[in-house]
Order: sequence, then C-alpha cells, then structure tokens
Amino acid sequence: MMITVEEIKKEIDKVPVEKLEGLYRHVRSLAEIRPQKQSRKSFIENMNKIRIEGPPDFATNIDDYVYGDKTTD
Repeated sequence: MMITVEEIKKEIDKVPVEKLEGLYRHVRSLAEIRPQKQSRKSFIENMNKIRIEGPPDFATNIDDYVYGDKTTD
C-alpha cells in the first residue's frame, strides 16, 4: 500500500494540539537531508590495514612480550 500526502495530511488534522510540537519536530527530522553513510568495511578489511613492528618471534611469544617476561633488548 502506498500512502499519499493527502492521507498523511488527513491524519495530521486528527492530532491533538498539545502533540503538534512533537509531531512537527519529528516531521522536520525526517525531512532533513542527511549525508549518505559510507559503506562499513568489514572487521577483517580493517584489521588487514594494521601493521605491527616487532621481533620475528613476536606472534609466537606475544604473552611473554605483553607481560614483560621477554623484551626486544
């Protein structure tokens, strides 16, 4: 079912006066032109951009490096 502007206007005429301000704000917010959201990149695509420098055994011994049991010195 496609709703027409005329049908919306008929319904607006039924809105109690005390609710008109809220309705007006809502209609204005719907009418605002908002910039299109850029498509979200996947988690993996974002992770692939991260570059970490470290010793050759960093991935294998990450816990030792994080907790200070092993250093790059």
